[in-house]
Amino acid sequence: MQWSFDLQRELPGAAIVTVGYVGSTTSHIDNTIPNFNSPATPSTNTDFNSRRPWQAYVSRGEGNQARLLGNIRYLDSFANSNYEALQVQVQKRYTHGFTAGLAYTFSKALGEGYGRNDPTGGVNSTYQDPNNRRQNRGRYGFDVTHNLVMNYVWEVPIFSHSRGLLYAALGGWQAGGIITVRSGFPFSVTGGNLNTNSTTYPDRLADGRLFDAASRQLWYDPSAFRRTECNIQNHPELCHYGNAASDALITPGLHTFDLSLGKNWKFRPLGERGKLQFRAEAFNAFNTPQFGQPNGLSFGDE
Repeated sequence: MQWSFDLQRELPGAAIVTVGYVGSTTSHIDNTIPNFNSPATPSTNTDFNSRRPWQAYVSRGEGNQARLLGNIRYLDSFANSNYEALQVQVQKRYTHGFTAGLAYTFSKALGEGYGRNDPTGGVNSTYQDPNNRRQNRGRYGFDVTHNLVMNYVWEVPIFSHSRGLLYAALGGWQAGGIITVRSGFPFSVTGGNLNTNSTTYPDRLADGRLFDAASRQLWYDPSAFRRTECNIQNHPELCHYGNAASDALITPGLHTFDLSLGKNWKFRPLGERGKLQFRAEAFNAFNTPQFGQPNGLSFGDE
């Protein structure tokens, strides 16, 4: 199911602004649980095979010999998702040699299922507790909270009405650009061993985000996460499912500025308004570095 509500208003200067709310909800999405036969409870017993819910099976027609079972991948269509967004668009129509546009989206996409395997982000798709899928419901790997795109085309007015050699040399210039600014993708923080043969999340003790203090060397505060572990003697308090969400942190965002510069010449053989154009384009013109997903945590035994 999808729904939307828009308001549009004309502004001075041949501009139109549109503000809209967009939402959707989806049921019966394909879903996979690769650890369906994993032990559902953390334990100090390292023999997780002996604690699997389904230990063995008998192959019908091949005698009564019990055959040991390992992992079971369970498939169904009971996953769910929902999306909500505030969308703002401003469009400046072409007047006096200038046109521009702005599109901004503030959104969130939540759910579970195959979509969580999307390689765009670093959200772990394996359920920590296969019997509690709701616990791992979170942001999709492709979810972006803030996304802003601006574009413009400007026909430089200097010498635009000149003729002859003056126009050929100095007139007819055109500049354009696309500015893209967006926040990062969510990613998971994992680590530890609960002897469940499944993904393990740590406990989140604090926010962990460093905001303006984040750097390439230290993107988040590792002390905000505590290891969950069932194999450290004298620390039974660590042997439990971690409370950190699968979408605990955000990767660095994207900031790019694409530029173009063109020179137009009037070319009458193509018609009264015919033109020839030479254009130079530069993608990420200022060579702004774009960083990927930060490294995860590394825990040591104590």
